[in-house]
Amino acid sequence: MYEKCVVPTKFINWLAHQIDVPTSEIVVNGKFIHFNKVSVHKVLGAPIGGDLLIVDCEAGEAFVLSKFNLTKLPPVSFFGDKIKNNESLPDDDMFICFMMVALPCFLCPDPSMYPSTKYMIAFKDLSRFQNIDWSLNVYEWLIGAVRKFCFGVGKSLRSIHTFGGCSYVLAVLYLDCLNFGTFDVTRMTPRILVWKGSMIKHYSDLDELNAYQYGKRCFRDIIDTLYCETNDVDYNASEHTSYTPSASGFRSRLECLFGRMLNTKVQTLRLVVMPMMLLHQSLLLLMQFLVF
Repeated sequence: MYEKCVVPTKFINWLAHQIDVPTSEIVVNGKFIHFNKVSVHKVLGAPIGGDLLIVDCEAGEAFVLSKFNLTKLPPVSFFGDKIKNNESLPDDDMFICFMMVALPCFLCPDPSMYPSTKYMIAFKDLSRFQNIDWSLNVYEWLIGAVRKFCFGVGKSLRSIHTFGGCSYVLAVLYLDCLNFGTFDVTRMTPRILVWKGSMIKHYSDLDELNAYQYGKRCFRDIIDTLYCETNDVDYNASEHTSYTPSASGFRSRLECLFGRMLNTKVQTLRLVVMPMMLLHQSLLLLMQFLVF
């Protein structure tokens, strides 16, 4: 069973404001941490170097509505409830429901209770789902969320108080570049296999200067090879086995990964089936797209 992994709100809020959006760099104490889709791949193990996700909001939404016999787009909780209630669904429908929770709640989150239509077109052909460059998609969503969070959007240009990107990626990337001495973290990839439980909170506390500021720890002296550039060809999604729904596969994998949680009473609409930071240990399997 996976462990809950919390990214403290004040920590991610501070970290987001240390990002120079034009250069895609975290800037702290005169040091620079560049991040891109390779960083996402190293942290999550997400596919890299595949096809671009061609956004077609209308076609994607129409497909999902038709798939579930809906007339309007429901909140994320609708898809989560289908898993939680153990509804008898075809395996491809169950997979879509799972991703309709995983994407808006962890990989590409935003403050809305409704899933974004930007990625729904990916569900139209599940045989090519894993061929998409999801590392790029998660990165672009993340940098866009940072821009909105720091500078605000809309006619009023009011600041956004809820961070809408994959905060786990930013937190892990930053903490991995700090020197924690004897408390150093195991160096292996993907980092999602290492950073779990209360680790992000514990290590961010070690970097805390005061109630609102971080940056206490020094950066590593030796250049870290964990996040060095990766040749996309080495991870080209076309080289992986295609996703093929299996009656005994996907359902049993869900039961194995989430167990009793699927039967636990839901407290809020946003935290329906799996709270945003509860996907971490299982996400490696998820981002290999549950190939059976």
